[in-house]
Amino acid sequence: MATEPNEAKSLGTGKDTLDIEQTASQDKPAAWPPGKNLRGPRSWAMVIVVTAIVSLVSSIGSIVTYDRFFAQKVVTANISKFVIDQRDLYFQGKIDKQQYINSLTNFIALLKSQPKNKVIILEDVVAANAEKLEPR
Repeated sequence: MATEPNEAKSLGTGKDTLDIEQTASQDKPAAWPPGKNLRGPRSWAMVIVVTAIVSLVSSIGSIVTYDRFFAQKVVTANISKFVIDQRDLYFQGKIDKQQYINSLTNFIALLKSQPKNKVIILEDVVAANAEKLEPR
């Protein structure tokens, strides 16, 4: 700290200097520099609002993650209808043997490519609406 000629100690230069003698003689503490709010939160209401928002975002994130990656989902497949349709197309001459084999291979690959959280069952045994797995 630098000492000035009138025995006042300077805490810095420019606008942030304080006269220690003058500050000591006053009953009020020195004000903090502008922009420095060293007090805690302004109100409990703000703390409650921030806590509620963080909790809500965390809960929604957990539910979305669970639903997307872990929850079991039922997917139906009508294998018999697909095979009958492909066989009819083959016998009508609309597709050849290689196209018939390729379509069956693609359908099997589609069934095997489903994520582990999807359960594939035959469409005939499903009592409710479920996602249908159909080749395109």
